[in-house]
Amino acid sequence: PEATVELDGANNAVILIADYIELHHHAVLLGVTVLTSLDTARALSDIIASKFTEYNTELVDINHLRKKKTELSFLKMQSCGNDYIVFEDMEGKITCPESLAVNYVSRHYGIGGDGIVVIGKSKVADARMRIFKQDGSESANTANAIRCVAKYLYESGLVKGDTMSIETVGGVHKVTVYCFGGIVTSARVELGEANVLGGLAPSAYAGLLLGAETRFVELGGRHLVAFCDKVEAFPLKELAAEIERDGASGTPDIEIVRVVNGATVRMRAFEQGNGETYASGTGAAAAAVAAVRIGACSAGDVTVKVRGGDLLVGYDGSNVTLTGNVEKIYEGKVEF
Repeated sequence: PEATVELDGANNAVILIADYIELHHHAVLLGVTVLTSLDTARALSDIIASKFTEYNTELVDINHLRKKKTELSFLKMQSCGNDYIVFEDMEGKITCPESLAVNYVSRHYGIGGDGIVVIGKSKVADARMRIFKQDGSESANTANAIRCVAKYLYESGLVKGDTMSIETVGGVHKVTVYCFGGIVTSARVELGEANVLGGLAPSAYAGLLLGAETRFVELGGRHLVAFCDKVEAFPLKELAAEIERDGASGTPDIEIVRVVNGATVRMRAFEQGNGETYASGTGAAAAAVAAVRIGACSAGDVTVKVRGGDLLVGYDGSNVTLTGNVEKIYEGKVEF
């Protein structure tokens, strides 16, 4: 349809309201998106450019809006530089942890961390925990976060003994804490059995892997472990992007490993949803398991040196444990 256009006092073109309504109605019938103002257009472009999706945005009941923001206490905790924002939620106040992760994990606009951890009640263990990454996606298992939660449960009095069980999306894990003066300084988590699969074809991503020996390890998720001589110089980010574009290997976490000796390896880790991190608990365990399986390390205790420190992996050819330091950095409150 045609519209009548007139000039206003500032010589700006104006479509008469009746003609606008007719145009809008016709566009709706044709399925054409109509933006009624520049503000709407800007809002839409901001949404498209933001990190929020339908999966990490909280749904709000406009008939029962909160009169004020909810205040939540949190702890910032870390192990070997793997840092987490820990929320206790025994009463179930947190309805959209994905949104909390996106808002507060940012190191420039939030508290900063590799993810958030939500601790709740469990019917099968001493407590239940859920982990959400920087992009709001949920992690099946994170061995460093589990050990941080164990420290919280012990020091807050929610668990009395030094051994406890913690439920995760990936199953229930037994954790033992080690204390000095009533403060937990380190913890060991039992991760269960690891499933080791073959590696990539020799020609896969040849320009990046340069013939490196590889193994897939399933342990709290899928890990691609690649052995090379120059860990620090390896183009880890480029390899992750190439694997994601290819899609043939899925989207595993990636560990680049150099064998130092029969009981020590050095590792860099790339976690899906987070990027490269200072440490990865399950990644360190996967690296140690792969090193033992290819004969580069002996079964038993393997020290995994990561950017943030050292982790000790126990592997007897079947079961896997991870031991390392745990620390509370600070505590505070947020409003959401």
